[in-house]
Amino acid sequence: MALTVRQRIGRERLRFLDAVRSKAGTLYKWSANGPLYFDCSGLVIWGLRHTKRFAKIPDMNTDGLRHHFRACETHWEDAQPGSIVLYGPSRTDMDHVMILNWRWGPGRYGLIGMCSGGGGTNSIEVAYGQDARMKTPRGSYMARRRQSVLDPFHMLEVEHFFSGGPHA
Repeated sequence: MALTVRQRIGRERLRFLDAVRSKAGTLYKWSANGPLYFDCSGLVIWGLRHTKRFAKIPDMNTDGLRHHFRACETHWEDAQPGSIVLYGPSRTDMDHVMILNWRWGPGRYGLIGMCSGGGGTNSIEVAYGQDARMKTPRGSYMARRRQSVLDPFHMLEVEHFFSGGPHA
């Protein structure tokens, strides 16, 4: 039995989330992109490479992610698990990225990503000292800063719709 578009996109989301979740507890290291250590954007890219659609995505930082997926920005209310959440001091200066891990009604959500690092976290010893590792903070973690939500998996639905494929 052939899978519907939504089922295929759902599998891509799950591949992405499963890959990211498999790195729970991994230490943060500035500009690392896995598989042993990650910075915030490195974890996102590494997870995306575990999907068929984004297997060849190049390395990029938070600004690169925003530029690459600018066509799939969505409203926070429409974000789904697997959405990429960028945030920073302003909408034009995003300096951190996390992933929506789960959502359970309005205002109830969890994130997953690399935390407590930064440019000074360039050794494993420093990462241990800062407790810089993958974490799953609650929603208030990001409420203090401006945010931009990108959903590359929703972009797949839109591409399929406009390509004239069957609409399932």
